[in-house]
Amino acid sequence: MIKVKNDITSKQFFIFIVNCQVGTGIITLSNQLADEVGHDGWISTILGGIVCALIMLIEMLLLNRYSNKSIIDIDKVLYGKWIGGIFNILLIAYTFLGGCIIIRRFSDIVASQVLKETPALVSGFFIILPSLYLLCYGLTPICRVGCEAFAIITLTIIMYMIAAKDLSFTNLMPIGEAGVIPILKSVKTTIYTYLGFEIVTYMYPCIKDKENALKYAELAILAVTIFFSISVVVVTGVFGENLLKKLPTSLMFLSGIIEIPVVERIDLFFIILWMPLVACVARNFLFCTYYSLEKMFPMKKRILSILIMVILTILISRIPRNFAQTEMIVNVFSMYSVCINAFFIITFIVSIIKDKFTKKSNSAAVREEDKNEKVL
Repeated sequence: MIKVKNDITSKQFFIFIVNCQVGTGIITLSNQLADEVGHDGWISTILGGIVCALIMLIEMLLLNRYSNKSIIDIDKVLYGKWIGGIFNILLIAYTFLGGCIIIRRFSDIVASQVLKETPALVSGFFIILPSLYLLCYGLTPICRVGCEAFAIITLTIIMYMIAAKDLSFTNLMPIGEAGVIPILKSVKTTIYTYLGFEIVTYMYPCIKDKENALKYAELAILAVTIFFSISVVVVTGVFGENLLKKLPTSLMFLSGIIEIPVVERIDLFFIILWMPLVACVARNFLFCTYYSLEKMFPMKKRILSILIMVILTILISRIPRNFAQTEMIVNVFSMYSVCINAFFIITFIVSIIKDKFTKKSNSAAVREEDKNEKVL
């Protein structure tokens, strides 16, 4: 019999958030920002990190108001069984579709850049296959394996250090040339890359030391912001904004120009190392999907249910016919993400208002009882 472990510490919570954010978006972020604000993209990443830190703060404050409840439980309390149930179905659909899109997007990148003769369906299957085993045993082993993300990020930073000899700071000058309005508009693109942290609202009950959760959540956003900003600075400094606009996957091209004695084809090592990291992101989304389904419906056969969910993830990820359709769906999903975060903010406001009304009603009831006692 499988022993499921979902309890994690706040430090593992930190790992979970970092894994959720550092996925496929960073591979093309520099290109997108070069199109919008030229060499000032790093400013947008910093501003985007600040916005996400504020959103994370609101979401954590909402969760702290309800102790051991996830957003699925909170919706039932605030909105009732039926309206809350509708909201929860939309929330579960979000995490499931998130897993599908991550698998599809990365398998397309692998198929176009490295394994050109291998069907994307096959590469997608092997990316998600290890997740099947970990999902069966729960969040604890998922977060333990997620520690490998920091090894991959460290190796990526080493790659940046090697590429630094080709970095020209003149490619980053003058600072702020794009203008305030274009930079502020480009923050939207950056936020889309940061998205993923919001799924912490699904698994919040799993954290044992919740008193430290907010601190580590904000530290995770800070760490990702620093990593994203360094990535954009290095890539833009090496290629320059004009060349960067023409590159489809900037990090892939950066790894392709790096030369290390003895080691050949650094780009292949890069993509091989990045695959487990993307699998971590998809795995986190799928865990939140199944964990939330368990809260809404009786899930008796865990292994079979997870197997069906993983198979559906792979099959649905292949619905878009080409890369252009995938990117169109990614854009729609990004708006879905923004709506989900907006919903959490609204839910936080509703919870405050409802508490005030409850307190007023209780106070009125107490005063009425006091009056009745005086009359008697």
